[in-house]
Amino acid sequence: MAAHQVIDKLLTNLTKLGCPIGQKLQPASLEWLFEEDSMLSFLAWLADSVDNNNVLSSEEKDRFEKLVTEKGEKVLRGRDLEAALQTIDQTDQETQIDESEDLLRADLHALRKEIATAKAYKAKIINHRNALNIHQISLSHKLDPLVDLNNLKRQENNNIAQENEEANKKVNKSLQMITQNVRSLAQLYDADNPPFLYQQSLSDYHASTEKFLRTLTNFIKKQFFEGISEIVGPENESYYQLLDINNPLEELLRGKSEERYSQERQELSRLQQIYPLSKLQQIKAKARLSGIQSAINFAKVQLGSHEFLLQRNVVFLRQLEKEKSEILHQIRDDINTIQSTSLSNALKREARLIDTPILRGDYDLKIARQNYFTSKQDEVINKLMFLRSYPSNTKQEEPNAFITYASLVDAVGNLNRLVSSFSVALTSFESHNEEKLRRCLLSCTSLEDKIFSGNRTTKNLQLSPKQILDNLTEIEELLLSLEKTLKEIISDFDKKKKVLQADQYVAFERRIFVLFLTDSNQLQKYVAELKERVAAQRII
Repeated sequence: MAAHQVIDKLLTNLTKLGCPIGQKLQPASLEWLFEEDSMLSFLAWLADSVDNNNVLSSEEKDRFEKLVTEKGEKVLRGRDLEAALQTIDQTDQETQIDESEDLLRADLHALRKEIATAKAYKAKIINHRNALNIHQISLSHKLDPLVDLNNLKRQENNNIAQENEEANKKVNKSLQMITQNVRSLAQLYDADNPPFLYQQSLSDYHASTEKFLRTLTNFIKKQFFEGISEIVGPENESYYQLLDINNPLEELLRGKSEERYSQERQELSRLQQIYPLSKLQQIKAKARLSGIQSAINFAKVQLGSHEFLLQRNVVFLRQLEKEKSEILHQIRDDINTIQSTSLSNALKREARLIDTPILRGDYDLKIARQNYFTSKQDEVINKLMFLRSYPSNTKQEEPNAFITYASLVDAVGNLNRLVSSFSVALTSFESHNEEKLRRCLLSCTSLEDKIFSGNRTTKNLQLSPKQILDNLTEIEELLLSLEKTLKEIISDFDKKKKVLQADQYVAFERRIFVLFLTDSNQLQKYVAELKERVAAQRII
């Protein structure tokens, strides 16, 4: 029987007998009794032997007390019991002894066995006690250095706690200072005109800006004036300087006169009148070309097949042809409406924005200057962009001193929602287009079956009825004429493009276009300067 089983049985018997400590004891508190294997058999016997027969019940106690009280006799105890036993008749004693001799021998033998067992148990208990004493002594020896170590660690823990408390106070103080600084900085940005913060001092900032501007000015002079001197001829580079375009008198140095301005205005008016018409004709030609090309491709697909089923129902074919003709007429009407209304208005609006001057004078010199300025303007633009990247003391619409974690989480959530919506829109768009393509293929297949029904020849077939062949012939002739017209338009466009590429105002137009997208204030400044130049030219 295992030790835990013996302990459980012993505690159960004690609980049944009504022992007050039977319910309070835990099995773990009695495990020390089973450290010796020799004790296991005795404890197992004790657990099996202890029952209700070894203990007087409450009923038996009540009966004994009742018997004593009713008869009024005294219960013999101690010396009274010994005196009564001595007065017993010796004869009766001898008779009883003779009768119970065998029982006494048996009891004596049993008692001797019990004594031997008790002695052995006593020796085991003594050995167990000695072992426990030795174990206690060893534990006490081990505990002595642990006490000192515990005191040392406790002292170290107290020191570390004090250091952490001091560090915590310093961190709290630093956080309070940072909070105050951030609050004061936020108050600065809450004002109507927030200040400009920079790591350097104001004098250093202005000094670095002026130094960069001087360097940029020298770079521009070196890049442009040295190249201009090589192109024009004079070797004195100091002759070239930046002119003030606000001064009308300096226009004479640039070789312009009132007659030239008049010619340029007339040519510009002529081009503004011609450009919308030519642009409209070009777009109409492209639209017709696209429609004709689609029709040709469809006809080629229809003619490329060798096995078709010819439809014998002529009435149904004529009805189908009528429906297709109505659809074609409706599409042509829509195209004409678009070309006559929306397209013309768009071209007219575009024509108002076009300002294309005509080249006059020494074209070789103008082309050389234009090529040189075009090759150098990218470098200058990069330098100006670098200058623009410097922080400026301008008013910010929404100044942000810092970005919080909550705003970052909101921004990420918005991005995720945008991505999800774009994904859903893309999926719906693709599914919608796939459905349209499938319907178109089914319509083409049914149309092929109805037009070419029952034919099994391998030769190329002619469409019927005859109107379709006539339409295809007209389409081919129109395509040839359209190709010829397009070639003429393209060649004319290339010539105009080559002429315009050599214009000295292309760089200025590009600069104006960049300012239109990036700096509206500078664009307004250019427009004001042009107005002043025109007014000055009128005065002269």
